[in-house]
This record gives sequence, structure tokens and C-alpha cells, in this order.
Amino acid sequence: MKRIWHHPEEPKTGRRYWRSVSELERRSDFLSTLGKEFPAGDTMGDEERENSRREFLKIMGAGVGLMGLASCRRPLTTILPYTKHVEWLIPGKPLLYASALPKPQGGAQPVVVTTHEGRPTHLAGNPLHPTAGGGLDAFAQASVLDLYDPDRSRRPLIHGESAPWSKTNKLFKDIIGNAKAAGGKGLAVLSGANSSPTFARLLLEVKAAFPQAQFASYEAISRDAQLAANKELFGAGVQPVVNLSKALRVFSLDCDFLGIDPVGADSIKEFMANRDADKGADGMNRLYALENRYTLTGGFADHRKPLAASLMFTAASLLAEELKATPVSANTAEAPADLKAWVKAAAEDLLKFQGKAVVVAGSRYGAEVHALVAAANNALGAFGTVIDLVKADDSPESGDLNQIVEAVKAGQVRTIVSLTGSDPLYDAPNAAALAALLKEKKTSLIHLGHLVNATAREARLHLPAAHALEAWGDVRSADGTYSIIQPMIQPLYGGVSAVEVLLAMLDKKTLGPAKTPKIDPAAPPAAPAPPAEDAGHAAVRETFAKVAGGLDEQKWNFALRDGFLKGSSYQKAGAFNTGAVAGIVSHARASGAPSKDNYEIVLVPDSSLWDGRYANNGWLQEAPDPVTKLTWDNAALIGSATFRALGLKEGQMVRVSVGDAKLELAALEAPGHVSNSITIQLGYGQSKIGAVGSKRGFNAFSLRADANQYVRSGAKLEKLDDIYELAITQEHNTTEGRAMFREGTADQYATDKTFAQHIGMDGHIPPNISLYKGQIGRKTAENPEGFDYETKHQWGMTIDLSKCIGCTACIVACQSENNIPIVGKDQVRRGRLMQWIRMDRYFAV
Repeated sequence: MKRIWHHPEEPKTGRRYWRSVSELERRSDFLSTLGKEFPAGDTMGDEERENSRREFLKIMGAGVGLMGLASCRRPLTTILPYTKHVEWLIPGKPLLYASALPKPQGGAQPVVVTTHEGRPTHLAGNPLHPTAGGGLDAFAQASVLDLYDPDRSRRPLIHGESAPWSKTNKLFKDIIGNAKAAGGKGLAVLSGANSSPTFARLLLEVKAAFPQAQFASYEAISRDAQLAANKELFGAGVQPVVNLSKALRVFSLDCDFLGIDPVGADSIKEFMANRDADKGADGMNRLYALENRYTLTGGFADHRKPLAASLMFTAASLLAEELKATPVSANTAEAPADLKAWVKAAAEDLLKFQGKAVVVAGSRYGAEVHALVAAANNALGAFGTVIDLVKADDSPESGDLNQIVEAVKAGQVRTIVSLTGSDPLYDAPNAAALAALLKEKKTSLIHLGHLVNATAREARLHLPAAHALEAWGDVRSADGTYSIIQPMIQPLYGGVSAVEVLLAMLDKKTLGPAKTPKIDPAAPPAAPAPPAEDAGHAAVRETFAKVAGGLDEQKWNFALRDGFLKGSSYQKAGAFNTGAVAGIVSHARASGAPSKDNYEIVLVPDSSLWDGRYANNGWLQEAPDPVTKLTWDNAALIGSATFRALGLKEGQMVRVSVGDAKLELAALEAPGHVSNSITIQLGYGQSKIGAVGSKRGFNAFSLRADANQYVRSGAKLEKLDDIYELAITQEHNTTEGRAMFREGTADQYATDKTFAQHIGMDGHIPPNISLYKGQIGRKTAENPEGFDYETKHQWGMTIDLSKCIGCTACIVACQSENNIPIVGKDQVRRGRLMQWIRMDRYFAV
């Protein structure tokens, strides 16, 4: 019998819901796949089958590492050989430890690590932590796979060739020794976003030992402009920490704080504290969002307006004027009338909630935007209520990558020690020219990294980095709460941490694994010598003593057990400098709106790869983008109006050019995206990064002229003929017209709390059939055949869909906990994705 697709009965809101443009327009290619398990086809030719098999086996290599690894060992400083088996170490029974991971955005991710026989196997959030509350993002969930990645850097490289640690240490000591003899002249240390107090303390010691050395900070995706504005607005080292649990009105200027741009210690948990319909209209928060493309935050907004990224400064100026925050702003006379009206209405609502309203801006916007946002928050009384100003740990004054490049050109820097998590020779502006410059000047580049990436291949000396689960360290969360990073396992390949590299520069550590003493079998048995104290462990304990006010063993043990040190948050300090706003804003100029002749390009971090450092992680590569549901690739996201005007098809190649930079990549229609704007995710297009991550997507870093440039105007877009196949899960397992949504307004919920049982679902609610042997309902005297929920085992999970943001963290967590394999791009296209959890993204018209 032929199946006829029909649209479900519309909800009382009168809106129509759809997951893809094909579904919205009821295209034949969509209708023809309904009811098929594998829409892309379930047959392959012999050659296609062989290529698919090779690809599957290649990517599976990184996914099976957790099954066992012969070199797994516990840290030497925390274990002795068994004379009697430890009674609490039972094969098959997991042991849990509290630790923390550094976030790529900065700050800390408190975790609870599950281990089996000394092997870390799964991570979960730490519910005891005062700020995190048990949450864990996808990056942290997938980090355990990076630990067992077979493509990890396993040994030091000297000029790209494998070298023993003995030779590595000799070369390292020669290079650093020469720099020290010159007082640090000619030496540069390049670090990244780091909230480790031990790292900051040792960096200050290195500065003292090498007084003429240069220090710089570089992250491929940075918030340098925001930090520069904070320094002028609040004082050196002072940073604002937003607590969204204290806000009932939130205004976002392209700040994806529910996604990859957090503004506090745990923005999701804090925002959801007031996202409860039972609190009523005055007790439930409200979110206004301006953004050029859909983000997790924008998709969750009560009021969202698409706005070109080029106009964010104009929008910030309009808001500041409406709030009477500052007389200095951009020329807003020519601002779009609809934008003026929208901002005016939002500002009126914000002013009604003085002390309970806050404005946030994307961290990658310019200092002028952040200055106006700070002025707006001052007018709303947010400082001291919703926003705390705190004083972070001291660290050396640092420059940026441009200063180091100019110093290399001038012959002032001959040695660079790179400790940043980014890959400068891949993601820095004009990376190829930078690599050529280092080669021309014969600069000694010492690189620390997890993978043999572009920078590692060009370095004079590459050091394999230890995973955060393999080395001692520490980290602070956004509010300053101090956590110890304790190793779960001895470094699998003898890697070293950034802390250990600094210790080696101070001649307090020899790099590489500890040597195992040789045992003469003919010699009489001797008492085992106590293990030498790990230098990283000693350095962290020294920092702990400073933070805790003394090396109290009980405090130390409690901090290890709980995962944080109680009462260790930053001290409140600083005040808003109103006069600094004028100086910052006066240098800025408002940009015009993009047009069909002058597009804007918006470069954003990727929800799976960030800046590309996670490119070889199969779990993250296969996790669908939270909005587009694209896997294994990035694309040029283009709004529907522009996409249709250009006559583009899904995956059609386009050439984007701006200035002297050009990039060819696939195009993807993005509903809700502003017109004449192109959004491209960063982190893709790496050529040699591993079996999983190599040659995936397109390198959008090549479009940047400056390291802090994420929005470029005046771009051109040219349509090409080729079609690039994209693997998108948005139409997988379409439900043939059975509406899956339950939506209603707060007012509707107040009058009918059971609306979800019938709205938009009339005729589609299945009968109540129990999974427990047909027993329906709870067992009572009136219903003796019901299920006994009090004494019998049962399974259940409740998800509050008014608070679920669809971030995909649970998908990766499930994949980790249940060892679900990745299948690769080709198999995803064929509908063979094996993830147990899926999240659909619905649009409404």
C-alpha cells in the first residue's frame, strides 16, 4: 500500500514545524525516502564497498583504544607494588576519582573520572563542585578518547625525526642554557589561555630567571579584545563574572553563552535556575538575542532577531542610548528602523528589572562593543548583583603573536618555546609565511603538543604532551574556585605537561619518563627504595600551600577527594571606570550592513573541534552540529534568501574571497541566518593530523588577516559547478508526519498544565502500554494488576524539554559510556549512524 505523507495537525499556536527545507517544501526527494531505514541506499558496488571498509577500519582505530592498552600504568608517586592485593581494587568494579580539566575557552571543567583497573574509561561532571553542579560539555566527555588516540604524539621529534629522551634532554638543555646565559635575550615563550595557578607562578619564575625574554599569549580563538577592554574598564587582572541565576532579563549581542561562549562558571546551570514556568511571568527569566545565525542561545531565546555581525556595534550603541548609559556611541541615525524599535522595546523591559538584568556580548567582538556593554550593565545596576568583579592570579605581562613575529624579523628572537594549545603554523594569519620566516631565520622552535600537527612538523624540537588525565596540575574555574588535576594513569607515551616544561626551563626537572632501575636477578633481595617525588606533584603542592594558606595535609586530601578547595574563589576587587568608555569607543567606527555586492564573513569556533585541536577525535567529528546537524565537515552557512537568490544547491561549492584571501568550500542553506552573511566554522581543513581528522572540511583560518579578526566585510561570493557531499543527520528517521513536538507559552501552561498531552498530537497519542509484562499503572488495592514500582526494579529517565538546549553533550557521553562505535562520513550519509541518542532541531513558520 502506498504511504501518503501528510502534515500533522497544527498546534494551537498555528505554526508549522519542520526539520529541513525539503520537509517544509515537501520535495520529492524527501517524500521518496519516508519509511526507508537507509535513505541514502543500502547497496554498494564492489569498489565502493572496499573503500567504505577501509575508511571504517581506519576511523575505528581511534575508537577501540579504550578496550585495553598494554602500557596503562598508574603514577609512580601514588602506587607501590602489591604484596597483598588491594581489597578495594576489584576487577570489573569501577573506582571514581575527582579531578578537573582545563576548558579551551578558559576556566575549569570539574570532573569525576571512572577507572577500571587503573584505566580511565569515562568522565562525568562533579555534582559537589560549587559552580558546575554536575554538568559536563561535549569536549570534556570526549577527552578520554584523546587519551587513547593511536595517532597521539608518542615520542620526541628533532627536525621531524624520532629521537630518544636522552638526546631530547641534551638538546633542550643546550638551547635553554644558551638563552639563560644571555639573560633570556633572544628567547620568547608563547603560552595560551591558562587558568592554572601553578603555571602562572612558574611563568613568573621563568621571567625572573630569563629577565630579557619576551612573553606572548596566543590562542587561535581568543578574546584578546575583551580582555583589553576589561583592563581599561576594571583594572589590571580584574575580570567580570556573570551569574545568570541572578538575572531575570538577559540581552545577548551574539553571545552563545548556552553553547561555546560561556560568561560565568556554568552559564547553562545558572540560566536554567530561573527557567521555570511554575515561577510565573515575573519569576521566569526572559532572553533577548541578536545574532547573524542560529546558535544554541538564539534558538532558546524568547525574542530573537537576525542581525548582521557587522551591525553589532550599532546595536550596542542603540542599547546604550536607550538605557542612557553613555553619551558616546556610534552614529545610530542611519540604523535600520526595525532594529531601533526592537532594541527600544527590549531596553524598556530591561529597565523594569534594575539589578536583575544583564547584557552580554560575544567574546570575540571588539573592545568598543564590550565597553558599551559594560556601560549598559552599569546603567542596569548589574555590577555587584548579577556581575561580580574579581581579581585573578598574577602572571607576566605578555604581548601577542604579532610582536613575536616582528621580533623574529628583526633578529631579536632566536628561540621560541610554544606552550599554547593552538597550532600557530596552521591557524595563525598567513601561517605559511610564518613557517617560511622561522625557517629563513633558523629560529629554534620548541613545541609541546598532543598531535604531530603543522607546528610540530616544522619545529626543531617537538615534545609529546601529557594528557590532563596523565599529569599533575591545577586550574581555577571562572569564579576562582581552585581544583587539583590529579593523574589517573602514568603517561602512556612518556609525555610531559606544560608545567613540567617550565620546571625543566628552571632546571628543576628532567623531561621524559622516569627511568626504571635495572634489577640483577642474582643479587639478594633488597628493600624497595621509596619513589622519587614527581616534580609536577611537588610544584602543585607548593602552589596549593599558597592558595590554602599553608600545606595542610587534611585540606590537601579533602581537595583531592572533593575535586576543589572550599573557600578558594577569587576575591572581589575593582570598580567600573565610567570615563574609560569614551576613550575606547571614540576610536571605533560603525560598519554598514552587508549587501549582495559586499558580503560579510563571520568566523566562529566549531561546536565539535573548537579551533581544530579536537580534529582527530571521532566522537566529536561524528557528533551532529547542534543546529545544522552537519557531521565530519564545515560549510559556508548561508541564509535562505541569499541561498535561493544565488540558485545554490546543498553542498554546492562556492568561492569566498575577501582582500587577498580566497577559500573554496561547500555551501549549506541555513534557515534563520541573516541575508548577505556567510558563517564558516573554524578548525577544519588540516592535512596531516591523524587518520580521523586529516582532510576534513575547509580551512577558514586562511580568511583572517589578523588574529583577532572574526568578522570581515567586503567579501565576494562566487558559485562553482562542483557538488561536495555533506553528511547531515537532520532528515534521518523522519517520523512520517507524526508530530513530536510539545510546545506552549507560559500563559497557556498557567491555564492548562496538561496541554502537552493533547496539543498538536490529536490522533497520534499511542495507547498506554507498559513495558513491564503488560502491567499498566501503579499497583494499588484498586489496581492489583499494576506494576509494583516500590520494590521492583525499573528504568526511567525524565528530561525537562523546557531546559534541554540540544548541545549534544549527552550524545557523546552515551557514546563514551556504552562504547558505541563511530562509522564515518560515508556511513552517516547512508543513515547508519549508531548513536543511541538523537536530538532533532525543529524550525517553525
